[in-house]
Amino acid sequence: PDPVEEVQTSDDDDDGEGWITPSNLKQHQQKDANGATEPQEEPKTMQVALITSDFAMQNVLLRMNLNLLSPSLQRIRQLKTWVLRCHACFLITRDMNKQFCTRCGKPTLLRTSCSTDKDGNFKVHLKKNMQWNNRGNVFSVPKPVAGTSNGKLVAGGGKGGWGQGLILAEDQKEYVAAMTTARRRKEKDLMDEDYLPGILSGDRGRAGGRTKVGAGKNVNSKKRNK
Repeated sequence: PDPVEEVQTSDDDDDGEGWITPSNLKQHQQKDANGATEPQEEPKTMQVALITSDFAMQNVLLRMNLNLLSPSLQRIRQLKTWVLRCHACFLITRDMNKQFCTRCGKPTLLRTSCSTDKDGNFKVHLKKNMQWNNRGNVFSVPKPVAGTSNGKLVAGGGKGGWGQGLILAEDQKEYVAAMTTARRRKEKDLMDEDYLPGILSGDRGRAGGRTKVGAGKNVNSKKRNK
């Protein structure tokens, strides 16, 4: 595999650059007095250009190296590309639909920005001082109740039944069944007169329609009665 360079970036833009401090006050005063401005690029003549205000479409056009205009004078200046990087084994995949790492099998994939320079070097931009969220890991997975040979946690699963039907691996039968059900829902005929979109029927699902993995962000959250 090609070597990947990892670059640490700050979590926010407030890193101190651009602020007026006692140490650089005179420098900013001199800059304002001289009326210095940043050098601007020379205007170029564009024979053909595409105009759109959709940022997703602008991203595609810039990747195709096409001239871009915007009716609202708002356009993308810097391209952003995302990949999934495993926090456990550092595997990088471009399949953004993955929920489990294909190497270690853990649900530790994080969306990370990346870039490719003019020499073809691939860089991954990591957050500075990134901390993995261990919330909910202090709770043990409830054991199956005695007398349930099929493995279902009948009258069990901890307080509020949060441990019932936990999905912890990609090859787990519950995960395979959930993915099959989601795939069948997408295959509905949109021209069916009885079909209603989720925003009208109220059946919009959770987490953007993705299958819930583990106990969720907060195991103590209130569960809706179904």
